Amino acid sequence: MKIMKFNLLIKVLVVFMAVSVVSCTKLKEKVFDEVPGTSLITNPANAPGLVDPAYAELRQLISLWNEWGLEEASTDELQVPTRGTDWYDNGSWQAMHWHTWTSQHAIINSCVEYYYDRYEQSKYRYLLSEKIPLYSCY
Repeated sequence: MKIMKFNLLIKVLVVFMAVSVVSCTKLKEKVFDEVPGTSLITNPANAPGLVDPAYAELRQLISLWNEWGLEEASTDELQVPTRGTDWYDNGSWQAMHWHTWTSQHAIINSCVEYYYDRYEQSKYRYLLSEKIPLYSCY
């Protein structure tokens, strides 16, 4: 009895594997979430999508660890309360308020990195935009 069940199981598995191997051999896939590289730069309709990320990053300017924090915390417009170790951040905010920062200060380095990244991204977008006639984008 056990041998018959085992033989039946083997036969079912062999039939299943044979059917699964020969089925679905001509699949045509429609890709909806990516643009082919050949038409990305040459199609003027894609220009806003190439330029928009550079402008989307500008919202980080009002972050506390970027230019806004640098401008406000170094004056009397903003004081970050330090109670014990809460908001202490290794004395970053106190150094900003007392004007004792160095070139290794976290907020200054954050601003430099932010502007360098935006410059590189904008330069890349500009080089791509030279291949697209921008007057036909809008």
